[in-house]
Amino acid sequence: MTINNKMEKLNSIRLRFTTGICFGGIGVIIFFISMGIFQAQAGMYLGLFLIVAGVLIGKGTHVKYQAIYKDLFAEEPLRKNFDDVFYAWKSGFSLQEVNDFELFPRGTEVKSEDYVKASFKGVYFQMADVTLIDMTKSGKSKNAYAFNGRILTFDFPDKAVSTIRIYSKEVYFRVKDNVMRTGKVKMESEKFNQAFDVYAEDAHDVFYLLTPQFMEQLIRLQRKYPHIAIKFQGNQVVVGFHDGKGSNSFDKTDWSNKVEYYEELAKVQSDINDVKNIINMICG
Repeated sequence: MTINNKMEKLNSIRLRFTTGICFGGIGVIIFFISMGIFQAQAGMYLGLFLIVAGVLIGKGTHVKYQAIYKDLFAEEPLRKNFDDVFYAWKSGFSLQEVNDFELFPRGTEVKSEDYVKASFKGVYFQMADVTLIDMTKSGKSKNAYAFNGRILTFDFPDKAVSTIRIYSKEVYFRVKDNVMRTGKVKMESEKFNQAFDVYAEDAHDVFYLLTPQFMEQLIRLQRKYPHIAIKFQGNQVVVGFHDGKGSNSFDKTDWSNKVEYYEELAKVQSDINDVKNIINMICG
């Protein structure tokens, strides 16, 4: 199927979904008006008929739409930019994996999707959208999110440092359990200190890793992702972009608008470039 065919299919499914919503909405209005005002049995039957028709018309459109959209705007761009690509849009990180990253408060439930495993310049990475919930705090907060955004992990074969954690000032949560055994390190760059808090087991590793150029690149990344957290441990780097809304790396949630190919592709490419920039930043 060509790009044009896929685009036509996407918009055809969108129109079908919109039609189903219209039928169902009109049916609900007719049903309640007929039942509440006129007591008109014929109107109630018509309303029910339209509701059922709307459901049948829209049934299955979401899954079909997502499958084509992710093939067009996720898998194809990923394969053009990275090597060894494995993409599973219905899968993600497990609860155990997310908690083992030890970058965020531990959660009791996780929802994760849009899993990607690939490599760039010999560096293997994984990423997925993650909503991590701590139900032990559900009594205090309706939405007890420990983390809600995107998590990326990188394996650098030629890098190995002691545990270092970097948190932007805007990160709304504080992970005291993760940093209580480590010391806070103040960098020479006041600009960097205003943007980030750094905690480390060994300050020498911090100054070895956070060169002036590296710090400047982190500041630029933080402008795009204000709520950013990073953990270095051994040869692994874990990065979390918390947005509080539930990151959707490869999704189009607004079905009311027609899909514009180059506009959607640009959004995906921006996310892909972030991965490349992080790898280039750490590789030096």
